[in-house]
Amino acid sequence: MPTHIPLPEEGEDGYETSLFLCFIQHVQFQFTHHTVYISDFQGAGDLLTDPQIMTHPDLIKDMDADIRGSLFGEGNVGTTFEAFTSQHICNRYCKWFQLEELKSEEGTED
Repeated sequence: MPTHIPLPEEGEDGYETSLFLCFIQHVQFQFTHHTVYISDFQGAGDLLTDPQIMTHPDLIKDMDADIRGSLFGEGNVGTTFEAFTSQHICNRYCKWFQLEELKSEEGTED
């Protein structure tokens, strides 16, 4: 399952939070010039824990494997990062803040 789209369905508990977190990923991606965003949000209630920093593969390719693993963890998967622009679905927050449109295979969501 892609980490770039809301997991709850519209109307389900947590859907609005999921939309906002997807928007935050877009903000991070855009304002780091397509090099970083945070993914894999987990937690309970209002507390988010254990996020994963996703970085462009070029940022870490020359690092020693021990440093690369301890710096961002093994969840920093290059293929997941590269899928962001095709899997992210812009929503009303992205549109309201006039973020650059990302190419999406699945269209847009409110």
